[in-house]
Amino acid sequence: MSYERIFVLIVMILQVNCQQWVAKFKVLHEAIIDCPDKGTNEIQLNWRLNRVNKSLQVMEGPIHFYRDFDDSLDVHAKLWAWQNGGWKAGTGLDFRKSQGCSTFTLVLGQVWKQITKIAHMPSSCPYKKGSWNMTNLNSRAWDNLALPGAPLNKYKLEFSFVSKDDTIRGCYSSIFRVAKK
Repeated sequence: MSYERIFVLIVMILQVNCQQWVAKFKVLHEAIIDCPDKGTNEIQLNWRLNRVNKSLQVMEGPIHFYRDFDDSLDVHAKLWAWQNGGWKAGTGLDFRKSQGCSTFTLVLGQVWKQITKIAHMPSSCPYKKGSWNMTNLNSRAWDNLALPGAPLNKYKLEFSFVSKDDTIRGCYSSIFRVAKK
């Protein structure tokens, strides 16, 4: 069994069985950043952070699919940890998985379910071409993301959506911290 399948399997098991352990951590978004390579930019998650008050930060912005977002795409996930004043490659995860839509929604789990509900979009793959607007997603929703064994640290996350011919069709990238609740 490949490392990617093992990782997805572990995430699925932990999301179902270990919510009490995972819930001891929180995800604090610091920034949503531009990807180094947006490719054709046909899959756009143009989100931004908005601080409402001292204790509430929301994510909002449009979701544009200028092509169908389905399992014909792969998802390439990269996670870097902040160490000694810089982003260190090889300190997080780096995997490419087929069935990109299903894998992306599985990894994001409850977070994606909340996004689709708020944006009034279909709740499961595949997604046809279209545009939706996500408004006022409490950034604390990301606390529900399963982060098995993630050390308390600052991370940079990048999801790229890639066609079988290795063309990047879109991406999402952010910087966040994992902290104790």
